[in-house]
Amino acid sequence: MSDYDDQLQKEFKINKVLGANSGELTKEKAQRGVKILDDKYAELKGYIGVSDESYMILKFEAELRGNNIEENAIKLYAEQMNTFVPAEELIPKSPAEYENAGYKEMESKLIEEGTFTVAALYPYYDSLKARDYANTWTSNATTYCPHNIALQDITKWNNAKWPYYDCFCHNDCADYVSQALNAGGIPIDPGKWERLKDSSNNWAWTYVPGLKNYMLNQKGYWKISTWESAAAGGVIVISDSHVMMIVKNDTVERLFSAHTNDRLKYPYGKNTTWEYYVLWE
Repeated sequence: MSDYDDQLQKEFKINKVLGANSGELTKEKAQRGVKILDDKYAELKGYIGVSDESYMILKFEAELRGNNIEENAIKLYAEQMNTFVPAEELIPKSPAEYENAGYKEMESKLIEEGTFTVAALYPYYDSLKARDYANTWTSNATTYCPHNIALQDITKWNNAKWPYYDCFCHNDCADYVSQALNAGGIPIDPGKWERLKDSSNNWAWTYVPGLKNYMLNQKGYWKISTWESAAAGGVIVISDSHVMMIVKNDTVERLFSAHTNDRLKYPYGKNTTWEYYVLWE
């Protein structure tokens, strides 16, 4: 819809959507569509006209013929969590491609209606508070941890609330994400999701498989999402071994922040081996 007004009262918006899609949508689907649109408008307003920064590690490769560089053999790669991918994978698409992707995303969201229980999701989660916490307590570290394994800056640690321990050295990605989720409102669950006190629940606060199992299976706080849809306050899991906080998705640029290696507002492309989760409908 080219003239959608997110400031209209909800019932007017629902009727407008129904009128523009006569006979194609039920009222329930129109209500869901309005919620999806309003949530996206609210998020995007925080990006429009606001300057932002992102950081990226790049690698160049070139062939030498004697003392000359072969211009046609120059390649540029972007780092994506300990691997490098062709940098063009992170180049923004054309407006038409984004528009088409938006249609497909809305269609998939309306088709999935009723396939999960909304009540299972935590209703008081503030995704932007989680995002802001994640961005506050990390950096693009340039020094290694004491074991010389991961880039880590201990000064970017919330020691007042979550003291640093040696056991977190190059192993603190889940602890960092748990802190951000808690800052967003997810409550501590004594003995189940509680820092260093949940060993009987597979260390759900500090161990990636335990965290994923608790949030996804035990509580139903996480909902499976996609690269296209997952936004700030959501999480990315890589092979049950690493977890990161999504801190931006303005439909063009997608950024995460993380620990182990410390990263702040780092671009990521579409990766079919990564798992994307959100905590809202």
